[in-house]
Amino acid sequence: MPRYPSRRPSGFTLIELLVVIAIIGVLVGLLLPAVQKVREAASRMKCQNNLKQMALALHNYHDSYSKFPPGYYYNHDGPPVGQEMFFLMYILPFIEQGNIKFDPAWGLYGGGGSGGPDTWVPRNGVAVTYVVQTFLCPSDMGVSRAPAGYWGTPAPGQWRANYVGTFSADGMIYDPDGKVPWANCNRTALNPSFTSGLRALFSWESKRGIRDVTDGTSNTAMLSEVVVGPDGSSDIRGWWSNDWGGGYSHRLAPNSGIGDMILDYGEYCPHTGARTPCSRTSSGCWSDITIGARSLHTGGVNVAFADGSVHFASNTINQTTWQAIGSINGGEVIGDY
Repeated sequence: MPRYPSRRPSGFTLIELLVVIAIIGVLVGLLLPAVQKVREAASRMKCQNNLKQMALALHNYHDSYSKFPPGYYYNHDGPPVGQEMFFLMYILPFIEQGNIKFDPAWGLYGGGGSGGPDTWVPRNGVAVTYVVQTFLCPSDMGVSRAPAGYWGTPAPGQWRANYVGTFSADGMIYDPDGKVPWANCNRTALNPSFTSGLRALFSWESKRGIRDVTDGTSNTAMLSEVVVGPDGSSDIRGWWSNDWGGGYSHRLAPNSGIGDMILDYGEYCPHTGARTPCSRTSSGCWSDITIGARSLHTGGVNVAFADGSVHFASNTINQTTWQAIGSINGGEVIGDY
């Protein structure tokens, strides 16, 4: 009877499978960082494009009104309540968001706390809840909202934006030239900008135009980024429709390890982590707030300049250069960044 040679069983041995798995693991380990870098590069580019669109919208506003919108405005000429307006509200028609309609005669809240939700919510309560994707950086967490029902705002509530206006070159985000309606908050002597004389493009009731940017529009910051506070919190940063949440200062370096100085309302400064550090002022005064530029990009933040260009500022930028970029009138020579 003929005998045939034995055949090797089909399939892989355990050792072969382990080798293949090990090789796949090594390849994944090599590819994953590359994939993450590509995703971050795409997010950073999208972020820069958003800032570019916003800068162009601000210039279109300027073409229409011969000035940029105020950073934060108290409508003295409107009705007696519901008088606060914020610069992002003014540029919505210039980024194809004119369907989100605000009544500027009423604004938000009660003027200086003098009015309740019944005064402004019927006019602008719904509009303030609509999310504008152009105002969000894809590297951050996405939509982050304030607590539901804040000042009568209907669900789903107010939201935070990643992009903020340049409110100060070297001090608090309250401009010493402005005068807020709350007398106890005009603490100009404590603001470094009071002594230096440096001013930024936006601030409280600012009405500045290109003519005021004596440093040159290509040398002057217009917008940058912040990392928004967690969803459902009252973290003020990025909360563009509430008090000073829509501004930032060049007093702190990009992604500074020094905490932002926030009004001494505990809910406005929840200490949300290493990327969003903050401390509370002891004065309880709006004029003492300092919020720095922050992002989740690797190594720095994006900055839109007053000429409409967008650049990346490194975390290691020289502080003198960083503050020079923040001013409209310092006469500085801008170094590399």
